[in-house]
Amino acid sequence: MLVVNLALQFALLVFVGLFIIKSGIVESSFTKNLSSFIMKVLLPCMIFNSIASQTFTGDGGMLLEIIGLSLLTLLALSVSSAVVYLLSGRTLFGRCTIFSSVFGNYTYMGMAAVESIFGAQGLFYYTIFTLPVRLIFYAAPSFLMRQPTKEHKTWAQKLKPFLTPPTVAVFLGLIFYLTGLKLPGFLASTVTTLGSLASPLGMVLCGMGLASTSVGNLIKRKRIYLMVLARNFLSPAVVIALFYFLPVDSAVKQACAIFGCVPVPSLITAFSIQMNCPLDVREDCSSAVLLSTFLCILTLPLWVTVIQAVL
Repeated sequence: MLVVNLALQFALLVFVGLFIIKSGIVESSFTKNLSSFIMKVLLPCMIFNSIASQTFTGDGGMLLEIIGLSLLTLLALSVSSAVVYLLSGRTLFGRCTIFSSVFGNYTYMGMAAVESIFGAQGLFYYTIFTLPVRLIFYAAPSFLMRQPTKEHKTWAQKLKPFLTPPTVAVFLGLIFYLTGLKLPGFLASTVTTLGSLASPLGMVLCGMGLASTSVGNLIKRKRIYLMVLARNFLSPAVVIALFYFLPVDSAVKQACAIFGCVPVPSLITAFSIQMNCPLDVREDCSSAVLLSTFLCILTLPLWVTVIQAVL
């Protein structure tokens, strides 16, 4: 039931964004500013809070095992998504499909689903699992979604994707977690409040990105089906198959396998705007988020049943 509620909530937020533009409350150019606000303020707050606020306990070897499991998962999904990229015709949208196939909406929907299904212990495993993911997730769009150029880059320019506000937030969060430092109460609550807005506003931004298209055109966007199929069906199958053959504790595998089963990440629209992708690519990314989120009402419970049966 939680999955259904989350998916419907996400879909409604998309329609809110669509309404805001269609009704003229804000201009379509506002999407660029909102995207920057999400990526440079809200998202770093969410990342920092999700890491720094945790009180992890446990065996150091187990933590390394979960991180190793995470890296193996990213590798397996990268290989499977490369096949999807070849099928997509090696286009810019195909590179966006690689991104969505590997990552998914693993924070807002993923963490809520894991906590609901597997409890606090499962959420602990899942949070550790996503630490390496965060380091790559926020840097990957600079390599996958940016239009290729022949311009020679300095070392500073090459390192820039790894020094964005979201990636810096990961390192700051780790410092606070490892040292036990705490923000003052009023500041911690402010960071938490801002961070909680990242995913919902990401969905609103998706709706804004769909304002220039009709329902008929949405249905005709055939290439979004490949992104949705890859995220909702191929990625879960790859993760579950990988975990099945690994000698890892069953409770760890079940909780972490949810990573592969969540829909297309809501932030893909914000990333596509930040990377100056063409309008048709941005619209297709937004369309895929909406369709994948709706479909997740059916696919996530299905995959959870498979996970609990085989892992």
